Amino acid sequence: MRGVSHKERKERKGAGELSLAETRRRGGWTIKKAKYLWREVSNLSQTGNERLLSVSQYDGVRPSSEGSRSESLKGYKIVKKGDLVINIMLAWLGGLGVSEYDGIVSPSYAVYRPIVPMLPHYLHYLYRTCAYLAEFARHSTGVVPSRWRMYTDDFGQVLTTLPPLPEQEAIVKYLAEATGKIDKAIEAEEKMVALLQERREIVINEAVGGGCSHAEARRGGVLPKGWKVVPLKRIARLKGGAGFPMQKQGRTSEAIRFIKVNALASHIDPKREYDTISKDEAYAMQAKIFPKGSIVFAKVGAALLLHRFECLPFDSCIDNNMMGLFDIAANPQWLTYALSLLNFNSLVNPGAVPSVNQSQVGMMPIPLPPLPEQEAIVKRLDEETGKIDRAIAVKRRQIELLRERREIIIDAAVRGRVLQGALRAPEPRSGEPSEAPFRAAKGGL
Repeated sequence: MRGVSHKERKERKGAGELSLAETRRRGGWTIKKAKYLWREVSNLSQTGNERLLSVSQYDGVRPSSEGSRSESLKGYKIVKKGDLVINIMLAWLGGLGVSEYDGIVSPSYAVYRPIVPMLPHYLHYLYRTCAYLAEFARHSTGVVPSRWRMYTDDFGQVLTTLPPLPEQEAIVKYLAEATGKIDKAIEAEEKMVALLQERREIVINEAVGGGCSHAEARRGGVLPKGWKVVPLKRIARLKGGAGFPMQKQGRTSEAIRFIKVNALASHIDPKREYDTISKDEAYAMQAKIFPKGSIVFAKVGAALLLHRFECLPFDSCIDNNMMGLFDIAANPQWLTYALSLLNFNSLVNPGAVPSVNQSQVGMMPIPLPPLPEQEAIVKRLDEETGKIDRAIAVKRRQIELLRERREIIIDAAVRGRVLQGALRAPEPRSGEPSEAPFRAAKGGL
């Protein structure tokens, strides 16, 4: 699903109404508030033994990993096939969908059931279009995006376009075929990305392990002459980040950047804009200013298990979901490569939220070559991983374009802008989805 910034979503007031006004010209289509189409249901599980479901902005409602059952699920909300499930905190980002499964979801989610004859899967496609995500943002309450919530009364006010039932069925049938083929193409590209990432890890593993695997080297395997295995705390000092008060966020013109854990989703880029604070504020908050070349990573939450390590390209503070390495007695880029292979799963403290502490991380064994070899390894890895990273970037761009095309096709269909012939979904001769909705969305009818 193509991303739209929260600023754009809030500024696009009336985007939903404009698309709805367009449907008034189509015979038989009606416009109703969501409260006249759905009713909230809050039936709770008595056992917690039902299938656990999750909601994501990319996949909608899907079965969750069974391994995530860390506590009793008694009291979770029951979901029936055809119910609409909304993560009230992420509705504006696409955190919703119509379930194809019976199961249970978190009590913090809202579950809705149809109260009029309609095809729920048509609404699944409709509610996940950019125009409707903008409407959900507009109907959400909260001071800042991280606190936006779309409660039942808010959702009930969202105007919903509803074609006659036969047209809903035709649209759903057409979209299932057209998007299904695109989804298969996306899946193939994602498999290629996974293979490239696996190759990248192998290249790094062989280099920083001194010829054997990094794991074997850390266990004291045969190492090249001059190499040794030492605990991480002997290579660098460690310190956790500091809390970042909400009232100080949003400024970009102060002297010191303040990196939040979500920045680890991509590379920390000196050309990108980040929150900033002054040096005096950093001292008052007792927030350490990590110097350029420090290595930062997540120490709590789901981000911890992504194993992301970043070498800071500038002086910066970090938030209290992160930890940093500084005063590094090694080549920082080499250590970043070495750390990228560490698996924190064995260190994670038990509990609902994964976390690691400073002493655990500091005791992790690291194979350490002489400094000249570190620099040679970095030079070689920069070249080899650079090629792989460029190939991954090409594949990810292809995935992005496929997803954009998918959105265009869905948007055209649910707004009634698809050619009627396309809705009859004749068999494409080439095996590809029909281009009719793509042309219609680009040029209109």
